[in-house]
Amino acid sequence: MPALMFATLRFLGIAATALLAEKASAAVVAGQNSAVAAVVCHLAAVSTSPFSPTAIDSSGLDAHKKLHALNLTLHNETVLKVFKHKGETAGFQESPPESLQQTQPWPTKYKYWLSGAKYLEDTKEANSDEIKLATAKLTAEQKLWMQQQLQAVLAAADASAREIAAAHDALPAENPTGMKSKLANAVYSQPTPTTPALTDAALFCRALDGTRTNFCDKAQDKTKLKTAIAALICICAPASGGAGPKACFTATPTVTDWDASATSGP
Repeated sequence: MPALMFATLRFLGIAATALLAEKASAAVVAGQNSAVAAVVCHLAAVSTSPFSPTAIDSSGLDAHKKLHALNLTLHNETVLKVFKHKGETAGFQESPPESLQQTQPWPTKYKYWLSGAKYLEDTKEANSDEIKLATAKLTAEQKLWMQQQLQAVLAAADASAREIAAAHDALPAENPTGMKSKLANAVYSQPTPTTPALTDAALFCRALDGTRTNFCDKAQDKTKLKTAIAALICICAPASGGAGPKACFTATPTVTDWDASATSGP
């Protein structure tokens, strides 16, 4: 899973939980609470579901390589010599010539150009290669025009390649176990839902007391609803009597009434 997804899950589990807790501070119209609660349940499920890093799909990298191969094909063939600047027998060099190593864009772009040069080397005997077929009959003027049009595409492709590589490099540094714990904290207030046993104080920052109206709707300190579960409880507890029939889901044991006239929490 790319690092961006870790960041997205972190946002879902923490920032969105705070937003939903804020939404939960207003009474949900009877009959609509199950739809709202379903969103919160989905958030909790996504945040606490197992996940593991995945490998980069090589098809994107292949396309990037072909773009650079196309660009090189539009130039004079002599440009390819720079990639074997220590001679043909020494083969491709992974670094640019020493005289160009401090001159931009060589330090950052050379590896991309090199990937295109290697592609051309690998396909030089393949008459059906798509790049050969696309450029074989172009005039010098047409090649120049295509080369100019291609530069913006290459710049965008290079930027994407850098982002993908950075995400891939970051994966080993990410701690899936630690991330899972943080997401669970946003949902349950602790790394696991069962150990230790959940308490009202853990979910709400303090024990439930007073009426549902005062606690959920009129609470001055909205940070008391600090977890997704707290938001779910307030959303599912109706503003007026009969929590059971109006609950978002069938609970076992039955949800205790917690309404405007009640004096204690569920």
